[in-house]
Amino acid sequence: GSFLGLLVSLYKEKKSDKIFSLKQLQKLLSKDCLERISKNEKFVESQGIMVFKEFLKNQNAKKIAFITLDQNNKSYLKNLRDYLIDEINLNTEVSIVSNQYSLEECSKADLTILFTSIVNSSYEEIQSLKRRFDLLGVNFTGFILID
Repeated sequence: GSFLGLLVSLYKEKKSDKIFSLKQLQKLLSKDCLERISKNEKFVESQGIMVFKEFLKNQNAKKIAFITLDQNNKSYLKNLRDYLIDEINLNTEVSIVSNQYSLEECSKADLTILFTSIVNSSYEEIQSLKRRFDLLGVNFTGFILID
């Protein structure tokens, strides 16, 4: 009985097109999670943002692209970008891309970082994004998980 229940739940999970774990997301993107950030924390108090800030400081990037496929994260990313530029005197152009059909900006970037959440990610969306990255020769650095 429990084995049959397990099979049914695995089938439903695959059919739903939802991603349920960080491990699944890492496997699909073939990249590790750079950091985990909570939208509920203030930028100056967030351990995740402090680590990300140090990561950016150590890069020699002239152009960085932040990508989100979730429109709810767009204004958060704009605020994060402004904070990072002010906080670390980043002399880097940071663009925000909010749909996978506008990835031309990413192909010109030295670093491309996806900001996503497990709740709003689907297999199809992530696989499509990865194919577009490959097609355009995007230097995909990794992703930040937003809680």
